[in-house]
Amino acid sequence: MQAERSSHIVNVIENTLDYLDERLVGHSKRVAYYVYKILKKQNIYTEKQIRDICITAFIHDIGAYKTEEIHNLVVFETGEVWEHSIYGYLFTKHFSPLKHMAPILLFHHASLKELEYLHPSYREIAQIIFIADRIDVLSLSDIENWEAFVDSFYKLSETMFERSLIDLFFRGDGAIVQEDLNMNYPEEFIKILYNSEFTPEEVAAYINMVILTVEIGNPQTINDPFAIIKMFEMITNKAGFTEKFREIYSKKSDKEPLSKEKVLSVMSELKEKKAIDPNITELVAACYDELETGVDTVTNMLTDVYAKLWEEYDLLYSMVGDFKKGIGEGELYTKEPLVF
Repeated sequence: MQAERSSHIVNVIENTLDYLDERLVGHSKRVAYYVYKILKKQNIYTEKQIRDICITAFIHDIGAYKTEEIHNLVVFETGEVWEHSIYGYLFTKHFSPLKHMAPILLFHHASLKELEYLHPSYREIAQIIFIADRIDVLSLSDIENWEAFVDSFYKLSETMFERSLIDLFFRGDGAIVQEDLNMNYPEEFIKILYNSEFTPEEVAAYINMVILTVEIGNPQTINDPFAIIKMFEMITNKAGFTEKFREIYSKKSDKEPLSKEKVLSVMSELKEKKAIDPNITELVAACYDELETGVDTVTNMLTDVYAKLWEEYDLLYSMVGDFKKGIGEGELYTKEPLVF
């Protein structure tokens, strides 16, 4: 199947998150850039893996878009971090094509002791995103002395950060330098983030993720877009429209659901006014119960996942005290290694 340019995806994600809260978008992109520099310096990941890690870094605070704790970014990012970390993990796990990366987001603010819960294959990326995040947040204030800024990270090595990763960030060729804070993004970073390729299936998965990013905070409307999409797919499929045509023309409505009789009555009136195709009206009337069943299947599944998400959220939040203590590698929360 034909691949799609990631510019369509990343631009949609960026614009959606910017619409939800513009304060976090610039921060997310800068963090993704710092992460990109370090991954390139390591030279152990493929281009696709770098892309996926950079997008994970780009959405690392996706859990924050449902909270009310971001009025002061520095306080938000250095204070209570587990709430948005847990939510970001669960959202990514259940509603994104990056579910294999989700544990990284759960621990993207974790200290070394707290990382004992995480499989070693995830730890390094979680720490890289954490350090990149700290660089950006702390650089929001003017840096008068770059060496003192760097030294502040070394003071946290072996307690908060892995010393070897601090070296990776600030020592040797390809290290983060003060000029990087000016955000003159190099062409190779733009290419990785905006001009790599996604399969159509990945495109659809990311679009669904973006829809849920907007709707997830309101359980009353979470099903609306997917109900519309499912109904549209079923009708256009029965009517024989091509896949190219279906690509998902659809319009969201926030109105209360109508009864079958009312829907068919409205459609009949629109048919008489020649506002809609009479053949489509007759098709919908003939298979209305089947359409309703299809929509119910999709929305009930989503509602169940949403309920389970919050059950898991409560469980994880109750474990925060244990995370902070660390329990050793014998009882990992995430036992399996990261597989791209």
